[in-house]
Amino acid sequence: MKWNPNPAHALDGGSPSCLHGELSWPAASDVQRSATMHTPIKTLNVVYVSVAILLMASSTAVLAQTKGKGESLEGVWTCESATVDGKPLDQATARLLRLTLTKVRYKIERGTEVVFDSQYTLDVSQHPAHIDIVGTEGDDKGRKAQGIYSLKGDTLKICHTLPGKARPTAFDSTPGSGANFAVWKRQKP
Repeated sequence: MKWNPNPAHALDGGSPSCLHGELSWPAASDVQRSATMHTPIKTLNVVYVSVAILLMASSTAVLAQTKGKGESLEGVWTCESATVDGKPLDQATARLLRLTLTKVRYKIERGTEVVFDSQYTLDVSQHPAHIDIVGTEGDDKGRKAQGIYSLKGDTLKICHTLPGKARPTAFDSTPGSGANFAVWKRQKP
């Protein structure tokens, strides 16, 4: 069967098969039905692709935010200075303190002695960024200390209160506040 491309046959509503016995023109209702059957599928595909792009973009933004603020805390830190409830630690004692951060673990050691072992979470959407430290052993097991932190280069500032007290709003520790404020310096590998 050969199709006659002469459009004159279609102008009068006739079909080539009526005139020449060749391939017939599709009826207008068939063309319309065919077009509407593909439209929902095409629309769904566009929606799925759009949703996938949005999800990838938002997860990439969250991951970038986490990498910029969260994962960069990982490492071993040496205490430069510390103030506990408004009382500064003497420099010699402060320099013995070491903070080790992994993705979830927050551990403070003094020499070989573990002073505090816990887990932590970050909320980088807050300003200043929030840190919540939850004890994993002893009397502090399951209790949450709320804090704030700031990271600039290799200097990490953390100010937190004891469990049950309100989150500090400034990097400061005054007498009676129950706040602990420390400045940490990242150790080089």
